[in-house]
Amino acid sequence: MVGSELFVALEVEKGEASGFTRFPADAPSAKYCLLSSSYMQTKSLQAGGVKVTVIDSGPAVIEFEAIHSETTLTPQRTVICVLSGIAFIARTEEGAEIDAGTLVMTDGSVPFSINVLVASRLLVLHFADEAKDGLPMPPRGTFVVTDTSADPGGGFLFSFLRTLAVEMIKTEGIPSPYLEEVVRILAISTTRIAYNELGKHYSGGCDPLLIAIQESIDRQLANPEISPATLAAEHIISVRQLHRVFEPIGESVMSYVKRRRLERFARDLRDPSLGHRKINELAADWGMLDAAMLSKHFRSAYGISPRDYRKQHCLT
Repeated sequence: MVGSELFVALEVEKGEASGFTRFPADAPSAKYCLLSSSYMQTKSLQAGGVKVTVIDSGPAVIEFEAIHSETTLTPQRTVICVLSGIAFIARTEEGAEIDAGTLVMTDGSVPFSINVLVASRLLVLHFADEAKDGLPMPPRGTFVVTDTSADPGGGFLFSFLRTLAVEMIKTEGIPSPYLEEVVRILAISTTRIAYNELGKHYSGGCDPLLIAIQESIDRQLANPEISPATLAAEHIISVRQLHRVFEPIGESVMSYVKRRRLERFARDLRDPSLGHRKINELAADWGMLDAAMLSKHFRSAYGISPRDYRKQHCLT
């Protein structure tokens, strides 16, 4: 669904923030404060598990909150594209000026703020769990700001993103399947460009081989026979090399497999449409056939049994 809301300017002294207002529910998990006689307008749509929000703002402070979820262990993925204007982005004691062509990628684990200096347009892409399949997972603690304006490919992509923002603003009601497909393609392309830039900022977690192996694991979670040996053979490397690839992210191969299976299983436990299915059937869908080990691992990760978790989170 598409939703829009125009915010009334707050009467505050120029250059001073006074009182924050939360964004509407369909916009990012953030709050804002307008500066001077400013304005802010947002418009959001949901397409294929990607929430896209256009933010048109005059001088303002936007605070993006850390995302804490008890229902998933997976890092979140949010990409912010500066389509026009100038702003200052700050996280803890670090900050940088950003302008058109800048991409910001974060896993949502650390709060940050954007101080909009002049009239600007931002495009925020947030990926739900179902949209993460086939996409790289950002390392925990990811927060990267990169300028793509000097790259011809980046300029080409941003021209499409600007067009998307214009079309979103014009669209009323339910977006067409064509627009949803365009959103999906542009969101994936933007995320991959942002992720490629991570390699320039992080020493671990951005290895293309690691990305390929993680994507392969995510496609095979239902296979109970998945193992370091089968993964190493698939990627034509030794088991020892496979383990070395995972070392920089501080998570072993099978720990990653277990975590991803538990996340998918937990998602199914929360799904009211699957409430008629037995717990062991849902676990088997993700390659977990040992009931005793399932209960042990799930309780270790989520603090309660699968049955109690379902009672708490599956509201039918």
